[in-house]
Amino acid sequence: MSESKLVLFCSPNNALNELGRPITLEDLKKQKFSIFNDKFHDEIFERLQFQCGPLSLVLRVDDAWAMQTAVIKLNTVCFGRTLQGNLSSNINFSDLKTIDIGHIIDDHFKLGWLTNPNHMLTEEAKGLLEGITAEIKKEMPYG
Repeated sequence: MSESKLVLFCSPNNALNELGRPITLEDLKKQKFSIFNDKFHDEIFERLQFQCGPLSLVLRVDDAWAMQTAVIKLNTVCFGRTLQGNLSSNINFSDLKTIDIGHIIDDHFKLGWLTNPNHMLTEEAKGLLEGITAEIKKEMPYG
């Protein structure tokens, strides 16, 4: 089991980077959002709208390159797990700035494998899971 956190990714040119203080709900109201097609991100977006009213949703995407492009070119912000930024195959995704949102919404979560204890894993499957877990933990600052 590994721990990670949720952050808000934004362009280096986004005004949120210049605040010099934690972001507020008022700051979020002024942002344009791009979100990944992910039920978890939908729930976070809905919860934030409940807290601060309607938010501007510009784009929904599945692709890290498209998200990074939207954040840079459209000056949107997006939710991301630190794991997404650290392990993204799009190296430019790591150029985005991260904004802490833990004081607004619960930002910690755990990552792990769900297996059925009634079904024994083969040694090969166990080795594969252990290898993937080891690689992920190398990249995670919280793991």
